[in-house]
Amino acid sequence: MRYQGFTLIEVLIVLAIIAALSAMLIGVLFVGDTTAQDTACRHNLKQIASALTNWQLSNGGSDKFPGKLLWLSDANKGGRDLEGDFRIYRCPHDHSEGADPNMGRPAAWNAGWALSQTPFEEGSSYLYEMSQADCPMHSGVTWATWKRWQRQFGNGTASYPAKIGGRPFPGSQMPILRCFHHHDWDSVSEAEDIQRVFNVSWGANVFTSRPQWELDIP
Repeated sequence: MRYQGFTLIEVLIVLAIIAALSAMLIGVLFVGDTTAQDTACRHNLKQIASALTNWQLSNGGSDKFPGKLLWLSDANKGGRDLEGDFRIYRCPHDHSEGADPNMGRPAAWNAGWALSQTPFEEGSSYLYEMSQADCPMHSGVTWATWKRWQRQFGNGTASYPAKIGGRPFPGSQMPILRCFHHHDWDSVSEAEDIQRVFNVSWGANVFTSRPQWELDIP
């Protein structure tokens, strides 16, 4: 019996099936890799949250925070738990390995910030909002001072600190450490829709939120 081989249509069908299966496999591998990176970042944040809590116990209470995040790895600044370990400050999604001064945020979000007003720390992927850097939102105060006002009085609408309106934010939902590297932020409008920012709260729990985290609080 003479073998006639495959027809052109049969070959095209087989190639189409192989292409579809390959696309599905690549998608599964991508999702798996993203999930693993998300898990690794959460682990980093939990370790940092624990180190922050221990730093507070050694330095005067729950309202005390190091002036810089990397102090948690500096024994001379009271850091013990993470001493000498700087890899924990880098999100696996951060391809700059802690060298991006925008910290995963679009440059437009940081427009107008002077160098002295950014809480960026070389070697860290994370935005640390209890920093002693000057706050760009309110002249003459630090990020840490602004966050304490916000924790106690909410955002308000009047000038700070003379007149403060609004209601307090719950410590479990108010971030002090943030990671923006889990999404490619294309526009400011996405801040209202996508919960892909990983956070450590004032109360030391890890949670996700929109970039404008206030929108997630009832």
